[in-house]
Amino acid sequence: MTKSSSAAHVIANRYATALIETAETAKALDSVEKDMAQLASMLAQSTDLTSLIASPLYNREQQTLALQSLAKTAGFHQITINFIGVLAHNRRLSALAVIFKAFTAELSKRRGEVRAQVASAFPLTPEQERMLQDSLKKSLGFNVQLDLSVDRSLLGGMVVTVGSRMIDDSVKGKLERLKHIMQTQSNQNAPTKEAV
Repeated sequence: MTKSSSAAHVIANRYATALIETAETAKALDSVEKDMAQLASMLAQSTDLTSLIASPLYNREQQTLALQSLAKTAGFHQITINFIGVLAHNRRLSALAVIFKAFTAELSKRRGEVRAQVASAFPLTPEQERMLQDSLKKSLGFNVQLDLSVDRSLLGGMVVTVGSRMIDDSVKGKLERLKHIMQTQSNQNAPTKEAV
């Protein structure tokens, strides 16, 4: 981790922790958690929104007005709206994605959960999500929250990452392992040249 990314991580953790504690005090943590997930989804899907928070062409007031208006239209809790205002005022909106990750990680830690990154070739059905959660809980001994994403290049199956452990059960991964085995076997069976 570089010095700048380490500093960004520390700052994101401070904002995330402050938001969680404020929401807990107001007994609004569930609402704020939903708001943050919705905001992260909006950011991931809108290049216009990403440009707005990343561009130095917009001043604090413009960013604050635009994002708070969006948050009010989406029906966000007042704590979330205020939090967005604080980020805009402190010129930290560009760190929203990192802050969201820190927010979800801190919540999981407080709840005794682990997070699993799940990339699948196709969206999982609610039943598949539940079965995967149950299976991971059984093998890990913890409640597991899934961070789902779709990666069509996997062809089929999924890749599950929990901390430093990765389980690759994708068609792409299986094909790559098969290719490696075939290349290894081919190299072992190749005739060696005799020294003259």
